[in-house]
Amino acid sequence: MLKKSLVSLCVTSALVSGCGSSDDNEPQVEVKNTAPTLSANFTPVIEKSESTLSVSASDSDGSIASYLWEQTAGPELELTGIDSEQISFTAPMVSVDTPISFKVTVTDNEGATTSVTEDTNIERIESIYKLAGKVVGEQYIGAKVTAAVGEESVEGLVDDAGSFTLDLAVDDDVALNSSVKLSANGETLLGLSSLLPSLEQLGGLIIDAQASQKRQSVASQAAQALENTPTISVSAVSTALYSLLVAANGGEEPSNIEVFELVESQVDPDALIEAAAVVQILINSDDAILEDGADLIAVLADPVQYNALVETIEEATPGAIEDAVDAVVADPELTPPVEAADIPSLYYRTSPVAPTFIARGGNRYEFAEDSTGEVATSYGVSSFTWSLNEGDIMLTYLEDQGSVSYPSVDSIAGLTQEQIDKIHDVGIFQVEVTDERLTERMTRLTTGSALDTYRIEVVTRVTMAPIELDTEVITIPAWGDTYSSDTLMRKSASGGVEFVDADIAGLWGFEVYNNEGVNSLGSAATNHFEVLEFLTDGSGTSKDSGVEFDWSVSNGVLTIVFADFSQTYSVIDSNEGDLAIYSEASDHDGKLLASLFGYGTQLDADTSFTAETAVTGSEQYWQSMINQWTASSWDGDKLNFCYDTDNLDCTSWGSVFFGFQILDDSSGTRFYDVEGTPPNLTNYFGNELSWTVEANGKLKHTYVDWKCWDKDESCRNRQWRLLKTVDGRLGQRIYVQEFDQLKINSTDDWEYFIAPRWNMYELIDLEYFNDVNTAQSNAATKRQSSSKQAITSVERTILEPTKAAQLHH
Repeated sequence: MLKKSLVSLCVTSALVSGCGSSDDNEPQVEVKNTAPTLSANFTPVIEKSESTLSVSASDSDGSIASYLWEQTAGPELELTGIDSEQISFTAPMVSVDTPISFKVTVTDNEGATTSVTEDTNIERIESIYKLAGKVVGEQYIGAKVTAAVGEESVEGLVDDAGSFTLDLAVDDDVALNSSVKLSANGETLLGLSSLLPSLEQLGGLIIDAQASQKRQSVASQAAQALENTPTISVSAVSTALYSLLVAANGGEEPSNIEVFELVESQVDPDALIEAAAVVQILINSDDAILEDGADLIAVLADPVQYNALVETIEEATPGAIEDAVDAVVADPELTPPVEAADIPSLYYRTSPVAPTFIARGGNRYEFAEDSTGEVATSYGVSSFTWSLNEGDIMLTYLEDQGSVSYPSVDSIAGLTQEQIDKIHDVGIFQVEVTDERLTERMTRLTTGSALDTYRIEVVTRVTMAPIELDTEVITIPAWGDTYSSDTLMRKSASGGVEFVDADIAGLWGFEVYNNEGVNSLGSAATNHFEVLEFLTDGSGTSKDSGVEFDWSVSNGVLTIVFADFSQTYSVIDSNEGDLAIYSEASDHDGKLLASLFGYGTQLDADTSFTAETAVTGSEQYWQSMINQWTASSWDGDKLNFCYDTDNLDCTSWGSVFFGFQILDDSSGTRFYDVEGTPPNLTNYFGNELSWTVEANGKLKHTYVDWKCWDKDESCRNRQWRLLKTVDGRLGQRIYVQEFDQLKINSTDDWEYFIAPRWNMYELIDLEYFNDVNTAQSNAATKRQSSSKQAITSVERTILEPTKAAQLHH
């Protein structure tokens, strides 16, 4: 149809005689073109999806000649089909619903145009988690409770029962290992916090990776999901744990489960339960104890502020914190009862570790479903039965290997003063006693990711070995003893680390069972640390003994089969390539020969000592760190001088001072003694050494002052094989395989005085303990040539039930 047509008109006029005259000029009238119609109604598009948008266009008096799409807002998109009625594009990833806008223009066949601008959204994909729990304390009824992960958050209110439920919507690109913080606050309330290790561990996922209609679906699914949602506690205990996690992480909230599990291994259970008691006192106090505007978490995390708070509480009411600790432990809302389903098949009892270290000792508890179990210690394996009693785990030992100790004669209450005097008269000042466990009561304090904390009360039977004198044998009846301790119980390896078959080939260092018994020097070791070479075909060889073996990996456990026994290795914990290992050696009939907690690491075949690596210079030395892995060995960033006390008043034999100085003239010293106490240590002394780097790359220390009986030559040496070098806490750290061997006469065979073991040393200043313990300041400056940072360290006050308060200012 023509839009612009000429219409012939027949016009009757007095001047015109008729139509159709050849003389007529026909008038022409132009009819206007109608512009096309255009409509757009865009539905939201989903991020990361192939998306289309379309318009509808028509023309009443012609046809559509062309389309043109132009993006006017939103993230730049790569469009296809901009000259058609429909465009296609890949929606980008977005973290929030993001508006986009387009202008669409259509042109008809006569050139008329119509435009429309329309908006829509790129909707993010999100998962919604149903969080349910309780804020402990009637003061918090009606308080605001918030859950947050990264930039995502949701708020709700605490109901009259103290409970809350929250629907936390989280973008699907938020990592599942991200930690979730919950907090409860009010205008006049103390803020409480709780940190959940990761999104992945939440059981309240009700809608996974949905968009658009997801919000309408929440209500219908919530009731069903709530049954599977773990109950979250926001309380004095969770707040104390949160503050100590922040403190262990350098003042920052752990952002994911990897960081969470790393720092939770550094939390002292005694500090945790006492901090919880302090928070509970603050919550229940009618009078304000904290200053207005004080940040509770900052106060709890900072030893200086925390110690001042403890002192304030104890001065006002002596014994208040100890009483509050008992109340917290007994309160099922603060320390939730254990259920059978909560008990893992394996628990590893361990101690808090210092940063950059891993645990190298502990006990292994195995719980069977038939209510029996075993605990393995360095003394052997003991069996027990277990049950639940008022939410506590009760262990009754069927037999216990016992632990042997050598306390002073004076400390044995069953001895009379006359007996003590007789024993002293013959030069005996220590006695052998054996502790046999009868029962253990395990009260759970907190539930973590890889670690739970427990208060364990142990009832034992103590037996003193008979003491033979010239004229009589002194014996006393066995007696009972009860003690309790707060401890960490590891229920999984950090980050799920385990052995993988494909990763084993190469060199590794492991503890290997040894049954050689006691040698002529009186030295014995049930295991040697050996360097093992694993081949891809499942065979291997010890680089130390030459013994061959076969190996395999099953369910993350490494098994090595030797000629006379087999040994299994399970990873308990890991940190930067260091593995804490639980190992069992059994004969080929399945009889357990030994159980041990040890160390393992993969090795670089090219690592070896050079003179440059070994030499310390005269102002530094290699300080042994093998026993300094516990958090109690450190006061903040400062290494404690004494093993068993938090002050400096111990003899050199009770100190950690031990190490090797290596000079560039091939001389050296094995330091083991010093006069005085810090900061006035003087006269560092020990064994005179000479040293060489052997052709095999080992560093050999020869004791110059340890002579053979039959010849004027050395009959003792210590050898180090370098395993690896890393940055330590105080200076460069070396890991070594070491042994110490000696002989009496030059013609004798070498025997181990110290069997092959692993050790670690850090390069520190000889004056380190003086420098960091100067009388002028409790925050001395560390003058390490390898690190010029300052130590700002104050020890945290811990009030132990059987000790008086030790307040540090």
